[in-house]
Amino acid sequence: MVGTNTINAVSRCCKEIGWLAIFTLAASAFSVATNAAGIQFYKVNKKHQQIGLFNVKDTHKPGCHNFRLKKKIARVGQVGFDYCEVFSKKDCVQASAYAFNWSGKKLKQYKKIKYPTQQVRPGNLWVIKTGLDNHIVRSWRCVSE
Repeated sequence: MVGTNTINAVSRCCKEIGWLAIFTLAASAFSVATNAAGIQFYKVNKKHQQIGLFNVKDTHKPGCHNFRLKKKIARVGQVGFDYCEVFSKKDCVQASAYAFNWSGKKLKQYKKIKYPTQQVRPGNLWVIKTGLDNHIVRSWRCVSE
């Protein structure tokens, strides 16, 4: 339950700053959050459940990134980038790029893509071409053109 002291403090703050300023700050924070880019990696556990790897650094930044340790993944999702690629070797060695298939509903924007493809387009249903098996990955690259 919110106390009266808290309500009074918020009320004083709103009068001093003004409602327009609060609305502007809230709208800009929402805009940044909804336009954020990022890549997410998923592995399959022993019960065949997909689990997101949430302790990966720099997933919101474009460019080539190495995992600190080898990771096992089965599926990738990304938003906000033109495409991403995932590699079995460090430093995004192109010859080690994994091939992916789109496992979701067939989308018009992906009709012209030849499968399997190394370029993971926006969406979260990209599986490594062998299906939902874990594969060791060492690096990834995301591109915004």
